[in-house]
Order: sequence, then C-alpha cells, then structure tokens
Amino acid sequence: MELVYSDKIETGGRDSILQSKGWESSGHTGYYTLGGGVPAHRSDYRSKTEPPRYLTLLDGKHHGNLDLIVVADSPTRIEELVKTTRQMKVQPDWGNPEESLPLTVPGSLPLRVRISESVNQTLLERKVQPNYPEAARKAHVQGSVVMLAHISTEGAIKTLFVLSDQPLLTQAALDAVSQWRYKPYLLQGNAVEVETQITVNFVLH
Repeated sequence: MELVYSDKIETGGRDSILQSKGWESSGHTGYYTLGGGVPAHRSDYRSKTEPPRYLTLLDGKHHGNLDLIVVADSPTRIEELVKTTRQMKVQPDWGNPEESLPLTVPGSLPLRVRISESVNQTLLERKVQPNYPEAARKAHVQGSVVMLAHISTEGAIKTLFVLSDQPLLTQAALDAVSQWRYKPYLLQGNAVEVETQITVNFVLH
C-alpha cells in the first residue's frame, strides 16, 4: 500500500504521466470533499500488467493544484484508503484564521475581508438550527463545532473548514450552517467576500 501526496502534478499532464508509468483509466470517476472542505475530483486507474494493481487520484484545488494518490492491490483496499484521505484536514488556501489583514490586490479594494464572529452575526438573515444527532444524544455528547467560513458577495456560504469539533456533532453543524444566508458585507458601497469564524453549540436539555 502507498499513500502519496503531491502538489506539483499539473492537471493537464497527470493522465499522460500515469500512462507512461503503466496505468490505464478504469473509467470510474466521482467528486469528494477532503477533510476541512477542499473539493476534489476522483479518477481511478488499473495497472496494465498482471497481477493488477489499482490507483486512485484525488485532484483538488489548494494553493494551485493538489493531488492525493493512493495505490493498493485490491479495489476494497483502495476504498479504505480513499475513506482515510477524505478524513484528512487540509487547511484551505483562502487564508489563515490567525491573520487579520484583508486579502488585497494592489490598487484595488480587497477581494475578501476577515471580520469578527460578532460582526458577522449582525449580518445573519437566515439561520437553520442543526438537528441534534441521535448517536450524540444517546452518548450524552455536547460541545461546540468551530468553523472557518468563506462567504460570497451574495451572502451565501461558499466553503466551511472545521477548526475544532466533536466528531458526532460535526456533520450536523456543517449541514445546518451551509444553508445560512447573510446580508452582503459592504466596503465603500461594494459587496466583498468575507472570511469569518462560526461557532455552533450543542447543549443537551
């Protein structure tokens, strides 16, 4: 079994590179989200030689191009490895939550600004309450899920990155917050994208 991380394979050349190394497409494709909210496209390959080996490429966008490649001796093992890679947390390339300076293009308004959670709450127009997961309720699990959110100029959630969580509560928080809507954040009269922290608290009653 191999797990390979690379951010240097150019999208246009990956198929030819793999073919030159003895792999051919098996036709299976799909879309996934790597841990933390990085979208990735899946492509599957099979070795041209016997006994067969199997390779899956997860191709995402992260500081340019991000490729995660897993290789194994059976499709079952491939699925196990893909499941593991999807649980990895990959810091999004749209900012460091500890930085406070806006992301700017010289000579123009910022494309995106970082605002506090309290300021962001004043812009909230539609809030969907998360469903308390039954497994968490039975296990008496409560706590907070803290996310870094990227909000569009229209006020829709574009991306959510989990900063800290309780595993049994995380998906419920993501499902709810992804439906939240905000008033556009205006800077000098122009709507700009926002980066902010969102905290969802789960309390048993």
